[in-house]
Amino acid sequence: METEGNNPVPTEAATTAPAEVPGDLTPDTPHLAPIIEPYTFPSRELLNGPELRRLTADYNEILCVLARRFASLFRTEFDLSLASFQTPTFRQFATSYPQTTHFTLFKIEPLRGIGLIEINPAFALALTERLMGGPGQLDASSRNLTEIEIALFDQVVQMFTQGWCEHWAAYKPLKPVVIGHENDSRYLQTSPSDAPLFLATVNAHLGDVCSKIQFALPFSSLDPLLEKIRAELAPPADSLPGPAAAPAKAAAWNPAYDDVRMAITAQMPGPQITARELPRLKVGDVLDLPAESASQVQLRLGNATRFTGRLGKCDDKWAVEVIQVLKS
Repeated sequence: METEGNNPVPTEAATTAPAEVPGDLTPDTPHLAPIIEPYTFPSRELLNGPELRRLTADYNEILCVLARRFASLFRTEFDLSLASFQTPTFRQFATSYPQTTHFTLFKIEPLRGIGLIEINPAFALALTERLMGGPGQLDASSRNLTEIEIALFDQVVQMFTQGWCEHWAAYKPLKPVVIGHENDSRYLQTSPSDAPLFLATVNAHLGDVCSKIQFALPFSSLDPLLEKIRAELAPPADSLPGPAAAPAKAAAWNPAYDDVRMAITAQMPGPQITARELPRLKVGDVLDLPAESASQVQLRLGNATRFTGRLGKCDDKWAVEVIQVLKS
């Protein structure tokens, strides 16, 4: 570009380049506004692998306890299973639902933030129908819940959130409170649009009727619990690498112990009952044993647990397969 006095004069090359702004603009000629493109900052990893595995185990335990409680409440078979974890922003969460759905807004005191439970209204109606003694079948018509049906369904929400709070009672006493309802995600304003959520998708089965339940909490609500979990997952100070020590001399086996017989005790976690139920136990009563107990057998030498194993049978005899050797 050449200049003439104080005014720039465009050259031929400059007039043909689409990115250049003409230099002979007068004060009356509108200037082209620069195009500003939004910049998306890369999202940081909210949970690492060990933390996600720990939360998966926690949620599976919560859902197992809740499934038994709901089966007793509805007086029929009821199952809950974890389908997935997601960490969307609130904007992504709020724009991903159809207009016909049901949200319950709740607060976990004293944690910050407002949580959400989303459910298909047809499945919510099936649950309320079952609470009133009906068969609990899906309603083909798509409609919102009435005030009476919402009040009945709040019993389900209260039991769900109470079970979640009880699981974390050892970390922090928590209390759930239902604070509102909504059936259109466009009107949700419980979090800033870019705030991350911890979203658990749960598969729910009421007899032959199945649906999904979405349980969402802001990460700000989980911060106090995640701090406790991270402290537990952190390696102890004495396990951190220190100065290299001289290699220890390998211990030699004493052949005199070859024929010494050692007594091994096998233990596995059993069911839990309340103190009130204990005096009522009698011969013939059946206590449910968790299915996962078969993979949690502890093999003990004296008072020390040295191995974990899996219960099974071998040649018509009970047997335990060693699956882990514990450090002494």
